[in-house]
Amino acid sequence: MLRRDVRGCRGRPPSRLETLGVNVLTMWLERSYLMRRPTVTAALVLLMLLTLFSHGNPVQAQVTCTGHARHLGWSYYGTAGDDLINCRGSITDVVILGLGGKDILIGGQGNDTILGGPGEDFIFGRGGRDFLNGGSERDLLFGSDGGDILVGGLGRDSLIGSKGNDVLYGGAGDDTLFGGPGMDLCDGQEGADDFAASDCEGTRNIP
Repeated sequence: MLRRDVRGCRGRPPSRLETLGVNVLTMWLERSYLMRRPTVTAALVLLMLLTLFSHGNPVQAQVTCTGHARHLGWSYYGTAGDDLINCRGSITDVVILGLGGKDILIGGQGNDTILGGPGEDFIFGRGGRDFLNGGSERDLLFGSDGGDILVGGLGRDSLIGSKGNDVLYGGAGDDTLFGGPGMDLCDGQEGADDFAASDCEGTRNIP
């Protein structure tokens, strides 16, 4: 099912091409929950397309989500600059795209999809079963409550599953994975010097 509720932070409403990009990205992310190993490259390509066609303020965006009754959830995307997108008050599923810059992206209580994109990002999933993807460069991801999927992407990332049965994928680069409470799987993937803490019950591709 496509999520067609796209809200630009500033500037004109998103074009049909931008809306299509968000819808395609949403479909890929929803399908990724059914995959054992999400394709990091596909997500990064779609994020690059969204960055190219984004017409928001290139300096900074700040969005505060609140609880919404819409059952399809809401989608928010940032700019090429440093953004703060805080959806901690949301009680439904949201899609957050940080795009470029050093972003702080905070999910709510629903099953959220949060992608950082280019830049060093801080991503906090909070409640629900979340999908977090840092994108490129060095990122810090927190899963919080629920069984989450965390993907570091490109760069030297730190992933913390926290509570719940989580799956952590380091991606490319030398990553640090912390499972936290629960039965967690930590997969370093492509890095040559990945580290998984002892609270990862299952490990793969860890030197």
